[in-house]
Amino acid sequence: MIDDLSESPTHMVVYCDGGCRPSSRGYAAFGYHGYLHRDVPATKGSGHPDYSPGQFEYQIKSDGYGVRPIAYLDAFATIPDFIGTNNIAEIQAATSAMALGVRLAARGLKYLSIWTDSMLVVGACNGRLERLSQNNWIKPDMTRVKNEADLRSLLEAMRSLTAAGVEWTVKWIKGHNGHAGNESADRLATIGTMASMRLIPRNALRLSPPDGYWRAEVEKSPLMAMTKMIFFVSDIFDPGHYGLMEVEQAGLKETDAAYSWVELNNPDYSFEQIRKYQNELGKDSMALMECDLGNLHRAGVGESIYQALQRYGTDCLYQPRLFNAGISFIDKTEITNEKKPALLAFRAADHVCNLRDLLNAYVKNDYSSCKVGELAITDLTETFFSPNKKGELKLKTTFGSGITFVDVQANLQTMPTGEQLISTIRLFFGRDVMNRNNLKRVEDLHPTVKLFVWKESEYCYRFGTMVFCDDGKLIQMSVHSNTKYLPYVHAQ
Repeated sequence: MIDDLSESPTHMVVYCDGGCRPSSRGYAAFGYHGYLHRDVPATKGSGHPDYSPGQFEYQIKSDGYGVRPIAYLDAFATIPDFIGTNNIAEIQAATSAMALGVRLAARGLKYLSIWTDSMLVVGACNGRLERLSQNNWIKPDMTRVKNEADLRSLLEAMRSLTAAGVEWTVKWIKGHNGHAGNESADRLATIGTMASMRLIPRNALRLSPPDGYWRAEVEKSPLMAMTKMIFFVSDIFDPGHYGLMEVEQAGLKETDAAYSWVELNNPDYSFEQIRKYQNELGKDSMALMECDLGNLHRAGVGESIYQALQRYGTDCLYQPRLFNAGISFIDKTEITNEKKPALLAFRAADHVCNLRDLLNAYVKNDYSSCKVGELAITDLTETFFSPNKKGELKLKTTFGSGITFVDVQANLQTMPTGEQLISTIRLFFGRDVMNRNNLKRVEDLHPTVKLFVWKESEYCYRFGTMVFCDDGKLIQMSVHSNTKYLPYVHAQ
């Protein structure tokens, strides 16, 4: 990874932190965050609202753009045997950062600045270790120093840095004070601690390009257009297949809840990590889980939870409650919640499974196992999209931000009389059809939109919509408000 750097750095700035749970002795790990640069002035902001990379530390943004980073670095690791103390984790964090500095010395590194909230590490690196070494690791009170093996490794790393021609400093920074570097290091140490608690060895280092690091875009398939994902702990859905639900829409009653079934051509890694971890916690459970996609995709300073899952997988998740199968992100943001009472919750799963069966019946043109019989289809692609001068489909400009519904003519060709019948159906965005923003995002994916209708009785019918595109396919409908009653109008 170091060999892939586009430029050789002369400076390395690192913020270190250690973590240990449930107390100062327990499952331990460390993390560090920082950046590499060549002491070249930056010509634009870093993207962080408060800080910019400086020569030897993050500086307040109001002090200027600072230096241009070559790359940002993020690392975390579990300590050997997992069990240790917070002090051991702090020492190993600094030791690991120094070891990386020694490796980078071969690429021209000249200066290393380490910041830590551990006074033990600061004192050890600023004279105390050399004195202890000279005194055979015996303290003035004639007792042997604690954590001797780790302190010896730290001293060796310090000497290796000096021998490699790197000027280095280790300074103190106040912890949990909102500082960009310290908060990032704390987050990485917590991720490592979660892995340690699950007895999974980790030693990860990631180098990221500077552009977009602090304001990374949230990318997900536009087909994942609702705010809730539902699934069983036992995970009966195939990878890339997701049941979604929307229950909170302005101006609509809760009974107007909408559901969708999405089948992506390429499974979403972040969503799969959530279901994987949930399954690890209770393989034999039939609990129905609800995942708040809004929390996952809420972009802020740095990576969103969705992006953290892309980078760190299940290491950044944990189960905070004993009597609820729900899981949370390391910053305590709720990711999933167990739906109760169970028998009522299963109705939601029944709705999405019915949608799955409808979609599969249509795609296979086999309605033999479909509860509703054959579907009447109306192509709505031209209702929503029109080609531009280049022949590319674009969402029509008539669907502005204030538009909440569209009236369409539905083909009811499966009526018992055999006549071709039509009826006007009002489709609400976000409930009966994808919301306007996601329709806009899907326009570059060669979309096809279809309305499906089936006759439920002699006097009423139900309806929903399907979307097919390069990402996959979706079927969506409301399960309560999609009932329409005759009379109908004969087609001319």
